[in-house]
Amino acid sequence: MKLTTRLMTAIILCATALSADVIYLKNGKQIECLTAWEEGKEVRYKISSGTVGILRSLVEKIVKSDPTAPEVPALPPPSGGVPVTEIDQQTKHDLARFYVDRGKELVDKRDFAGAVEKFEKAYSYEKNEATALYLAIAYFLAKDDWNAELNFREVLRRNPENLIALNYMGDLNWRKEELDEARRYWEKALTVKDDPSIRKKLGKLESEKSASSGFDSESTGHFLIKYDGGIADESLAIAIADHLESAYRFLSSQYEIYPDRPFVVVLYPRQDYFNFMDVPAWSSGFNDGKIKLPIKGLSSLNEELKGVLIHELSHSFVDLKTSRNSPGWLHEGLAGYSEGKRTPFEASEMLKNLLATGSLPPFSRLRGSFAGANSQSASVLYVQSLSFVEYLIDRFRFYEMNRFLDRIGQHQGLESAFEDTFGATLSEMERQWKTELTSEE
Repeated sequence: MKLTTRLMTAIILCATALSADVIYLKNGKQIECLTAWEEGKEVRYKISSGTVGILRSLVEKIVKSDPTAPEVPALPPPSGGVPVTEIDQQTKHDLARFYVDRGKELVDKRDFAGAVEKFEKAYSYEKNEATALYLAIAYFLAKDDWNAELNFREVLRRNPENLIALNYMGDLNWRKEELDEARRYWEKALTVKDDPSIRKKLGKLESEKSASSGFDSESTGHFLIKYDGGIADESLAIAIADHLESAYRFLSSQYEIYPDRPFVVVLYPRQDYFNFMDVPAWSSGFNDGKIKLPIKGLSSLNEELKGVLIHELSHSFVDLKTSRNSPGWLHEGLAGYSEGKRTPFEASEMLKNLLATGSLPPFSRLRGSFAGANSQSASVLYVQSLSFVEYLIDRFRFYEMNRFLDRIGQHQGLESAFEDTFGATLSEMERQWKTELTSEE
């Protein structure tokens, strides 16, 4: 894109350099982030998916801002001595378009935090429906729901029939389990345009509402738990809430990320769970942005349910850590590992037999969810994923696993992120895992 001389001059004179902090680790590696600070025994830093923590003992130093960023020259005052501060409207328009284009490029690269900064710039030069919408979408993609909602409301203030804003506001309210509000926005959107995807969302919402109508709720610092008081009494909901808060502390430390948006957990009677949720018959839990579980007439929290709760919550953490870019095998392997599972001898023997007959699918084919598999195939995929993730963590420790997840979350391709983290390609490491697996006695 060729810039006009006036626009280029305005960018040089008016656009301040974007700040970025760099954390230098004692192992020689670097972490680029939006901002970093010390907090107790940790260094915390912001990336697109949220706030991340790392032990202070692993950090060599923190360099604030970009030392290579050029200084922005001051505008010379006119002959009267008063500094020039105004930019003409056309130049503001050109600057807004320039930053919108840069923001779109960053969205394409899945650098949502960077896109937010560019769209903020665009909005500062030209406050209108379009720039507010770009900014709102970038915040939504960066999982900053509070700022996303604020900007979508601004879009709808300017144009109450903006279909995109209505759709996203429905999504935001659905995430918060405010189903009546979500329905209001989606129904309004359908009066603007009959969109099949919105009709599908409304259908799903109505199924959820039918299943959870009249549910009681329990709120904690990090969770909103909805449950059928006739099936699961309040003491069970409180026990689940306490366990989830404990799991939150454990997973925050393990994944080095501290989400500030409450997680929604919905406990369904077993039959309603399978009647209203599009899940396979072998499912013991489901996570589509909310954690959904079938309660099998339990009156107290047992070990099986504790494991399922940590498993499903791990999916939420991995989604945040990787900006929803994690492949299925990594998701399920980490969820199993987080709930305390390790590959038993019998499972290793099963994997060996499948390797011998060439029946084990390569990880390059396990990118999506396992929900479409039958129970027998799913059990193999879960064991295979757990075994490989366990192999990686035993060999490289969870610290390196987090670096892998961070790289995916920072929009690096899976293969490249894997090789940069573990020093071998995914296929090479898979061969090493298979060799070690078959050599075990």
